[in-house]
Formats: sequence, C-alpha cells, structure tokens
Amino acid sequence: MLEEPQLNGRIASVINKLTNSAGWRAREELKGALRGPDTKPDVLITRAYGPPVVIETEYPPATTLADDCMKSIGRELDPAVANASGRVSTVIAIRATDELHQCATGDDAQQMLEDGHEIEYAAYQGTDKRHARFPQGGFIKGNVRDLVDFIRPAAEPQDTINFATQAFEQGVEDAAMLILGCASYTNIGEAIGSTLRQQWPSHPNETPSKQIDLQQEKADQDAREQTAKMTATMMINALAYQQNLAGYSAEVEVNGQKETRIIKSLGQIRKLTGFHPDDVIAEWDNILSINYWPIFHIAKRLLAIIPPTAATHLLDNMAKTANAIQDAIKQNDVAGTVFQRLIADRQTLATYYTRPESTTLAAYLAIPDDLDWADPETLKNYRIADYACGSGGLVLAAYQRARNLHLNHGGNPDSVHAHMMENSLTACDIMPAAVHLTSSLLSSVAPREHYRGTRNVLYPFGGTGETDNKGNPIVDIGSLELLNLKAARRQQAVLPLNQQMVLGATQERRAIEVEMVPRSQSLVIMNPPFTTPTNHAADHAKPGNPAYAAFNTTLAEQKAMSKKVKRLANDTISDGNAGLGTQFAAIAHNMVKSGGQIALILHLSAMLGGSDSPSAKSWQKLRGLLAKEYGDVVVVSIAQNKDVDSSFSADTGMAEVIIIARRLASRERRRSLVHFVNLAERPATKLAAQETAKAIRRAIARLTQPGDHSEIEIGNEKVGTIRLEKVSPAEKWTTVRVANMELVQVATELAQGKLRLPQSKDAVPIPMTPMGSIGRVGPLHRDIASGPQEPDRGPFTKSAGANSGTEWPFLWNRDSKSQQGMEVSPDSHGIIKSGEDEEAGEIWQRASNLHISNELRFNSSSTSAAFTQQVSMGGSSWPNFLMKSPEMEKAACVWLNGTLGLISFWTNSNRTQSGRGRTTVRAIPTIPMLDISKLSKKQVRSAVQIYDDLCHKSLLPTNEAWRDPVRQELDRRLLTEVLDLNDSAVEQLAILRNQWCREPTVTGAKNTGPDS
Repeated sequence: MLEEPQLNGRIASVINKLTNSAGWRAREELKGALRGPDTKPDVLITRAYGPPVVIETEYPPATTLADDCMKSIGRELDPAVANASGRVSTVIAIRATDELHQCATGDDAQQMLEDGHEIEYAAYQGTDKRHARFPQGGFIKGNVRDLVDFIRPAAEPQDTINFATQAFEQGVEDAAMLILGCASYTNIGEAIGSTLRQQWPSHPNETPSKQIDLQQEKADQDAREQTAKMTATMMINALAYQQNLAGYSAEVEVNGQKETRIIKSLGQIRKLTGFHPDDVIAEWDNILSINYWPIFHIAKRLLAIIPPTAATHLLDNMAKTANAIQDAIKQNDVAGTVFQRLIADRQTLATYYTRPESTTLAAYLAIPDDLDWADPETLKNYRIADYACGSGGLVLAAYQRARNLHLNHGGNPDSVHAHMMENSLTACDIMPAAVHLTSSLLSSVAPREHYRGTRNVLYPFGGTGETDNKGNPIVDIGSLELLNLKAARRQQAVLPLNQQMVLGATQERRAIEVEMVPRSQSLVIMNPPFTTPTNHAADHAKPGNPAYAAFNTTLAEQKAMSKKVKRLANDTISDGNAGLGTQFAAIAHNMVKSGGQIALILHLSAMLGGSDSPSAKSWQKLRGLLAKEYGDVVVVSIAQNKDVDSSFSADTGMAEVIIIARRLASRERRRSLVHFVNLAERPATKLAAQETAKAIRRAIARLTQPGDHSEIEIGNEKVGTIRLEKVSPAEKWTTVRVANMELVQVATELAQGKLRLPQSKDAVPIPMTPMGSIGRVGPLHRDIASGPQEPDRGPFTKSAGANSGTEWPFLWNRDSKSQQGMEVSPDSHGIIKSGEDEEAGEIWQRASNLHISNELRFNSSSTSAAFTQQVSMGGSSWPNFLMKSPEMEKAACVWLNGTLGLISFWTNSNRTQSGRGRTTVRAIPTIPMLDISKLSKKQVRSAVQIYDDLCHKSLLPTNEAWRDPVRQELDRRLLTEVLDLNDSAVEQLAILRNQWCREPTVTGAKNTGPDS
C-alpha cells in the first residue's frame, strides 16, 4: 500500500519532469512553507512567472479533501522555507485512485503516472473568505500532463487581470484626451496620423450648421479619438514592457566593440520634476539596441511627436498605468482587449474583439494533441496563420496551445521561439496598431529570445492615389489579395524601403518578402470581419460600402475595391452579398494544407442561410466545401436567450458559431459528418474554455453513428450537448443554438413521417411532405406592389385599408395585437396601375385564403399561418400558400399553428435572432408539414371543424403555448380527431410542448417561458 506522502513525492517528481523548462518547481511535504499554523502542503509548486500553487491529495473517499484545501488558500509563503514569495490563490484538490493506493512502491506509482494513469482533480481559487471551486461539483479526470495543463489557467490571477484591463482602459482614455488637447493647436495630430497611417481629420473652421456637416464632424471626431487612443495604447504598452524587462542585460556590438547594455526601470529614469521625453526615448533606444523592435520602435516615434512640456505630464500619467498593468500583460491579451474596446472604426470595419475564453476554446478544439509534441521539429513545423488578426488574440492562443503541448511533453518551446516568429507564425491586418500589438503579444511569450524578423504583415488597403488607363482608381484590398492563387502571388513584397510594413525585430531596413505559399498552413484561425455591402454604420458619415469604407476611402475607391475582390474571388466560395466572412473563409481554404485545420468564428447565418436569400447562396457554398473537402467538422454554438450571450466576440450583439474542420487528403473518404455542439453558456474563463474543449473531445469519442447525441459534462456539471449528423450542403445546418437535442431528434423523425413523442417507445407513422409538394407559394411582395425603392415594380399600388367589398384585398403586415387568431382580415388593398391589368390578373391567380408568416416572432406573434375569408394577396409579412381547396387550406392552417407545426417551422427557420424565426418564399416550400392530400375526407373534415370552432379564439404568443388553453385544445383535437391518437399521446405532446417553449431562441429575452 502506498501512503499519501509517498504518492505526493511521485506526483511532484512527474510534474517537475514535465515543467523543467517552464521554471516550475514542485516539492512535497514542505513543512513551514506557508505562514501560520498547520502549514505543510502536500505539494507546493513555485513558478518563475506566476503565483504559487498548492496541491492537496487524498485517496477515496477523500472526505477531508476540501477542508485541507481551505487550510492553504489565501496563505502567504514563508520565503525562508519556500525560497519564494507570494500568496496562494489556487489550491488543486486531487482524488487519487485505489490503483495507485495498491502500488507496492513509489517507483511503481511513478511509472503509472508517467504512463498516463488518470487521477481526478478540481481547483479552489480565491481567498479563505471568498473563493470558487472549478468545477462546481465533481472532479475532472486526466493524467498528470492534463493536470499541468489545468494548473496554468487555474493559477492565473483573474482579479489582477480584470483590474489591469480596467486600469489600462482608463489610462488610455485619459492619455488620449491629453494627446487630443495638444494636437488641436498644431500639426501634431497630422504627424501622429501619418506615423500610424491613420486618419486625423482637421477641425472645421466654422461650427457645422447642416445636418450632414454635423454628421461628418462627428465622424471626424471619432477618427481623431481613435488615432489618439491607438497612440496611447502603444506607448503605455511599451512602458509596461519596459518595467517587465528592467534589469535585463545583454551584449551588443557598437562600432565593432561589444558593450553590455542594462535595461533601466521607469523609476531609474524619472527625475524629481517628472519624466522627460528625451530620457525615455534614450532608454527606448537602449532597449532597441538589444531587440524588441516591434514594441518600442513605433512607440518611440509617437512619443517624439509630442511637445516636451505636454509629454512630461503625459508620461507621468501613462507610467502610473504601466505600473498597474505590468504583471498582467506578461501572458495575457490586456492590451488587445483595450485596443479593441476603444477603436471607433470597429463599427465600420466590423472587426470585433474575440474574447480570450473564446480564443482558448477555438485553439484547444483546433490543435490536435496526438502529434509527436515531444519533438521540437513538430512545433517548428506547426504553422499558424490569421489573415485578419486584429490585436492577435487568436494567433496568440493558438501559439500558446502549441507551445504548451511541447512543454507538457518535456520540451523547451523557448528554444524554438525565434524560428516560430521568423517562419511559422503569420498575422496580417490592415491596421498598423493591430499588427504592432500582435507583434508585442507574440514577442511577450519569450521576450528575451532574439529573432531577426516576423511574418506579421501590414497589408496596404484603399486607394494608392494612382489611376489606370481608364481613369479608375488603383486600389489595394489588404489580405483579400490571397483570394486568387492563380495570379502567381506566391511571394508578397511587404516592406518597400520607404514604409515599415512588416514589424521585424531590428532596425535593419531592407526589403522583406514574406512567402504566402498556398496550402502551407497547419492551422488557419480567424474571426473575420462580418461586414456586408449594406450600409449599417449609422454613426459614420456616408460609409458607402462598409466592407471597404475604412480609412476614409472614397466611393470610387470602394467601388474599385469591390470590383477587384469580385474578380479575384471568382471560382471560390466567396460572395460579397454574404460579406467578408465568406471571403476570409475562402482564404483559409486556399492557405491550409491537407491534414491541417481551419478554425473560424462566423455569424450564425453561416449555418442557417439556405437557398432562400441572395446572401445565403455563398453560405451554402461554404457548407458544401466543409461537407465535401473536410472531415472532423465541429460546429459550436451557444444556446442562450439573448443574442449578445450567444456570441464568441465582444459587443457584436449577434449569435455566432465556431467552425473547426480538418482538410482531407485527396484520397480520404468523404463522409459529410458534423458534430454539432450547443453550449449552455459561453465559458466564463480560459480555464473553463479549455476544459470545455476537452469535454467536447471526450463526448465526440462517444458518438459513432449519425443521430447519436450526448451531454457534455465538466465534473458533475452539464455544460452543453452534442449531436453527430450526416449533412447535406444543399440544406441548412439547423442543429445550432438548440438546448434540447431531443427536439432535434423529434423534428428530424417528424420530417421523415415518424412521430416520436416523449415517453413513447415507438414512433407513430404520419404522412409528412415538404409544403411545396401539396401547394404553391405566392409571389414575392415586390412582384405584387411597388415600393419606395422600386416604384416601377409590380402591377399594383398598395393602399391602406380593406373591407368585404374590396376588389383586390391584401394581407400585408404583421400586427401581433389584431392578429391573435387563425382567421384574420385583409389590412390593405391594391390599385392596378395603368396598363397593368393583364399582369395584375396573372398575379391574382396566385392569391389564396391561406398565408404563411415569413418572420415569426415566437415571443410576441400568435400564429405561423393565417386564413382570410376573402381570397387575398399576401404581402411582405404574409406570403400566399395556394392549395387545391379552401378546406385543405383550413386543415393546413390548423397543423401549422399546432405544436408539431410550430416545431417544424422553428427547426427550418433562420434563428439568428432570439425569439424570431425567419423564412422566405423560396424556403417555405421546403418546410415539412402534414400531407393533407394523404388524409381521408373524414380527417380533412375533422381538421376543418377544428378550424371553424377555434379560428376566432385568441391564441397567446407561440412561446406561451405551454399555458395557452386554445392551442392546447387545438393540439388535443388534432391528435385525437385527425391523427386518431389516444389521450396518452396528448399527455406526451404536452411534455414536448413545454420542451419547445423552453428553447432559448423561442422565448428570447422575454420572461414568458415555462420557468419564468
């Protein structure tokens, strides 16, 4: 039997082997290591970079394990014993196995641990008075390598990071105001803008008087503030890094002689009267003579522009911020968080910040852990790229994951850092500050490792100031140049001698070429802009085409850029109607190698867009590409009530998905299988994110056949669900943002003609068919009556109001107050345009009594279908659906407003917005419904009778079906009188009804669901 102290020593020994190069030191049974009584932690881990960690171990049943953890949390180290200082804010609880307990010797136990024997563990984080446990219940199972991986984020001082982020944000705001103040009287602003290649519009000579002038001035002020904030961010970032480098020395060669240079702290260069910019610049020159060009060069140039008097006050303020954040920026994307929060142009660029927990989730899911990570060549050859990098959060997370995999296998990733920076990490953007921050982040991973250059590319974007022989502007389009691989652009010249376009490590000014070799990347990871050609930036003056409106491009330049992108994107999945997301997805496909992974964060419409809208066609192309040329496809969404809580980015307010996929080799079998993951909520921390990714992988391994589904658990906590499906590229991928996978199974089988209700062993056959096979959808509303944007379209002019004597009645608008029953009245009428009688007659042949809602607000609208006593023409909200007889239309209206019909509608609708399901006249024919044509005359008469009895009764909003007596009566009679099912089926349908009403996308943000 192996006693606990012996096991503790073996756990410490294995940890030391795995973390030797990371500066960790694990020691067991170190009495007196913590100040205070009864302080002998089972294992104490001190780390070169980071606070100490304690491990407490017990064999099952481990009844005192939690109490033992509480004895250590919040305690200070005794430096005399521990040879280190710091406060313990993380304690790891390990529940060892009986197999380890049965080991005869410590050597046997160590061998088991080194061979991957799994133990159970959890983390306590905080202080003795205020702490949290992760997971909240139960334990995570893994080997010691997994444990080391777990400890890294568990030991991150989250409070420190949060404080630093807030301090950095406030410091940037304050510094930017000082910069704006001194820039308003001189040409300082223009010089800063020129240095950053950003706009600094001049102030107007007079107060704007017209509305358009006021709008333009606001846009100009936003641009000035953005540039000032970028300037402050980069200078504070440099000051904080200087503090972290203070005391570091290195030999440099000066005029053929070697000199030792020592980096000074801010305190060493501050005088009694404050900071003088010349002293700071001199020290930054000293640092640049060693290395760190990406961090300090542009910061130095910016500081040199500020007048000395103003710079002294500015530096005093920025130094305080730098001191407050210096610890947090060592391994965390604090600068990137602030940068993305503060830039004003993000509404136009639609380049939102990817949350650190989202970057972690994507990286852990994308990077395979079954490579030979012990071999440094594996890390050196693992090429990571982000062609829309922003501040670098995704490429940093991926690089850190790859480094940690090598580290966890006993490697030393710092030894290959220079190679990675020079050859393996590609980050591109059109914003100079973004590329600067990405370089800073990647440099900070191993700040004292020298490298000669980077693959961090600042792509030119916008007009060049030149025109072609036809007078059209010659333009640059950023990394979208990579859309076309047939143009022999294998090498992209990125550093003309007069521009700093690649941020390298030294001041050597030479033309640098970064090879952009197709199909060369191990991982392409991106959160591309989701901008579309639609003008959606209301707070910017005349952005024109938002996809190309950054940096004050003219309308002519935007048009030329759009035309160039369209030409380069020919024969790809790119489509401008769906926005830049598809274009960057096409680039990812161009650049990833066979066997490599892509990881994309995209709008939810990438899954739910079908052939029913112009923008959806390209999303269909993306799904087709994934189904045909990729394997191991995982789609992750978040099933939350609010759109903002279903996003992986910050502040988008839109639901998103993470798509992970591996590009297949030419001879690999194409299986068209996708694992759909629906998380209960977005992971709150990087620790939760990485363990969620691991739990997803464990769940994937359990699913073997299409239709299999499983819960995703961390410890005893359910964090989501997963379902394996065989997909068709021609159809929507609808298993996203769904909380209950049983609903998906019911909807899938229902579409196949099998009704499987809860608590029922067997499915009941019922006739089902696509709507288009038993009826004809009406015309598009624009083909009926003209609108303000298309006054010449359609044979009718629409006019408000209708009555029983109206010749050409229309049902045009949705009104949740007046349209609460199945039977409604027309709300408008048409007037035939002069000379359009024949076309009007042809259009009217498609009028009907039955109308289908094409935008159903589940939490406010009562019906998905409506019936008018007069044959009427359906408008923008109520397209027609013409069947063989009014009786069939009444029967269809009953089905579509019952629970089963609503579930079919919901499943096949576009649910990108909470509480709303959208469809179109193109998509309506594909919705599965009860095949009325297969019913007997008696069944049809029964359905008609249900309609006649209930059509004038008010229904509650559809998400309140759980408490709606009218809808429940409709359901009961539909099951028993039409489908000939018994009362047991009615009770089972009640369970299904409640399940559907609980779905986040059904209830949305309203508290009207079953649990409200």
